Amino acid sequence: MSQRKTWEKLLSAERLGAGKAPGNPERTAFQQDYDRIVFTSAFRRMKDKTQVFPLSKSDYVRTRLTHSLEVSCVGRSLGAVVGREIIARHGLKHVESGDFGAIVAAACLAHDIGNPPFGHAGEDAIREWFRQSDLLERHAFTPAQRADFERYEGNAQGFRIVTRLQNPANPGLQLTSAVLATFTKYPRPSHLAGELDGKSGKKFGFFQQDAAAFQQVARSTGLIERIPGAAWRRHPLAFLVEVADDTCYLIVDLEDAVAPSAKVQARTMARDWLAIDQVRCVGGSWLVAKGAPDEARITAAAQAAAALAKG
Repeated sequence: MSQRKTWEKLLSAERLGAGKAPGNPERTAFQQDYDRIVFTSAFRRMKDKTQVFPLSKSDYVRTRLTHSLEVSCVGRSLGAVVGREIIARHGLKHVESGDFGAIVAAACLAHDIGNPPFGHAGEDAIREWFRQSDLLERHAFTPAQRADFERYEGNAQGFRIVTRLQNPANPGLQLTSAVLATFTKYPRPSHLAGELDGKSGKKFGFFQQDAAAFQQVARSTGLIERIPGAAWRRHPLAFLVEVADDTCYLIVDLEDAVAPSAKVQARTMARDWLAIDQVRCVGGSWLVAKGAPDEARITAAAQAAAALAKG
C-alpha cells in the first residue's frame, strides 16, 4: 500500500457504531468529535480531579479539566504543523492540515477522561483494592478478565467511557476511528501471553469487554498488528498527543508549583524534576552544573520556576 493510501486510512472518518461520518467543510467530522467530548458529563467531571496538587484551596492551580484544555491547544498546533508536512510529502488530496490538528486536539481533550480522582495514585488504590479483596475469587473470571481489575488502567477506562458508557443508548459518543486510534496510546489488552517492548506496550488501552470495539477501530485506520487481532502499533498521531501532554505537565505544572499558596510544593517539585533532569532546560541560566550540591540545584530550579511564573 502506498504512503498516500496508508494516510488516507489513518485519517478514517468512519464513526464507531455509526458508519461514515457526514461532516462538511464548515464543521468537519473531527471538529464534531471535539465538540461531542466538550459537551459530555465525563469531561465536566474532570474539574474535580487532581492534576498536581490534591484538595488545593487555591483556584490558581490546574485541574484535569484545565490541563486537558491546554493539552488540546498544544496538540492542535502540533497536528497542523505535522499535517502540512505529511500532505506535501505524500500528496494527500481532500485533506487539510487543520484536519490533523483537529484529530490531535480531540484526542488530547479526552486523554485524561478515564483517570480516577488523584490520578495515578487513584489507579494504584483501585488495583490494590481488587488484589486485596476476595471479590475476584468469588467469580469465574478468566485470567484476562482478572488482569483488567488487577492492572486497572485509566487509559482503558477512558476508551470505555467514550465508546460505551457516555450516552450508553448510542452506545458511546460514536467518535471517528481516527480520533479513537489517536486517543489510544496503548493499543493492547491487559493480558497477553508475553509482554511487549516499547512504550506502547507497557500499559493497556482497552478492557476485554471493549476489545471488539478497538479491533474495529484498528481495521478502519489500518493500524499495524504486533500480535494478530490482539495488539497493534500506535497510530502515528498518538505520539503528538503524548508530546502535547508532556509539554504541558513539564512546564505548566511547574508554574502551578510556584503559586503563592504552593511555595513549599515548588521546592518539592523542583527536587523531583531535577531527579529526571527536566528542569535544567526550563530555567536556562538559573541552573548550575549537574554536579553541584543538591540544595544549590534545588534553589536554582525554584528561582527558574518563579521567573517563568512571573513571565
